[in-house]
Parts: sequence; structure tokens; C-alpha cells
Amino acid sequence: MPGCIFCGQTPVTSTHIFRRAWFERIAPTGQPFTHRHEREGDDAFDRSWEGREFMIAPNCACNACNSGWMDRLDHAAEALIEPCVLGHPRRLARIADHAIVATWATLVGLLFSQTQVSPPFSEARYREFGADPRPFGGTRVWLAATVKPPEVALRVNGFPRGGTTVDGMQMYFATFRINHLVVQTFIPPEPLNEELSFGRGSNVGFVRTLWPSPLTPVSWPPDRIVREEDLMDFAEGFLDLPAR
Repeated sequence: MPGCIFCGQTPVTSTHIFRRAWFERIAPTGQPFTHRHEREGDDAFDRSWEGREFMIAPNCACNACNSGWMDRLDHAAEALIEPCVLGHPRRLARIADHAIVATWATLVGLLFSQTQVSPPFSEARYREFGADPRPFGGTRVWLAATVKPPEVALRVNGFPRGGTTVDGMQMYFATFRINHLVVQTFIPPEPLNEELSFGRGSNVGFVRTLWPSPLTPVSWPPDRIVREEDLMDFAEGFLDLPAR
């Protein structure tokens, strides 16, 4: 779509999915950033590489949005999740904190969608979020944990995934990992007429539900840890849902 996905203004800027200055601060100076970027569809690929800065940055937001409300949201969420990223236990006690992290996870998911050949969201959906940044009705956010290899300063994985259920409903999940923290977000591409429920069965110990807010403190990490080699399976765990 032309212009900023959130407000329509031009020109657009190089929009880092995660704030570059934050990564430069939490990763030791001089050590490489390890990236992994996957894309499904006709131009599918799965690439890993190292670099001196985080380089996944779609050109999709104007400077006013990028340096304004998006930057403020990044700072607010980073202050809450940084202990998790560094591997330290964290307790998110306030519902307001749940909302900040869930809104940030939604923003990250929308930005990751711009790395796909065919983003799953309409122009109106992006503009809705830009006008009122908060999780859409029906959004789900889960927190999980993994282990960062000790030999790298920063490990970042992104798994944007989309699919269609047998009844024709569009699904979009953005799962991403920053060092020890794993975030999985379901973002409805269009408004939902009814709420969806997601059951993890025997794997429930791998996640903490953050959104909708459980109205009680959310403690991280969960009881069980997702192995790095299982992150892709974790990202695709709900894509075979048969119906609502």
C-alpha cells in the first residue's frame, strides 16, 4: 500500500521491527547480531545471517509514526520485557503492563506482516491500529521461553505465519524470539464476529497467557522451555485448526 501503513503519510522510512538502539544497548559491543528471517509462499526462503546491527526493517511507516507513538510504545514495552530477554525471571503484576506488552506485540506482528509477499491485513486494519494503538478484539498474546546460545550476543528469530481454516477463516500468527524471550501473537486479519478459543492440551506448561489479560500477575518464565530447534513447530502449532 502507498505511504505509511498506519496513517498514509509519505515518505516512508526504514522501519526497524525492533528498536535498534535497544538492541545495541543490551548486546555487548563488538559481538555480532544473529538473525533468522523466513518467508512462506511463492518466494519462500529461510535465511540466517550475522551482522553488526539488526537489519530487518521494512519501509512501511512515516517518520512521524516511527519517531512518535511507535517509539514511545517501544520504550514502554522494552522496560517491562528486558529482564525476560536477558533471561531473568519477571513478574508483570499490573493489567496496564499486560496491555502495553500486548499492544507492542501487536505492533511487532503488524510490522512482521510487511515482510511477507502478501500481507494478510487490509489497509483499513493497519490504519485502525495507527489511529488507536491497542490490541484488536480477538487478539491473543502468549509468552514463552527458550535458551540463548552463550556464544552469541543476540539471537533474533521471526516466524510470521498465515493460513486458512477449513471454514475459510484467515489466521495470522507472529511468533518472535529475542534471546530468551518468545512471544506468540494471534492477530485477526479482520474483525471477529465471535471470540476464538485456543487450547494447547498437554503443552500448556510452555506458555503464559498475557492477553486477554488474566487479571492476575503474569510470571515469566513458564514451567517448560521451548528448545531452540522446536521454535518453528511452536510457531506453527495452531495453523492446522479445523474450525472456529
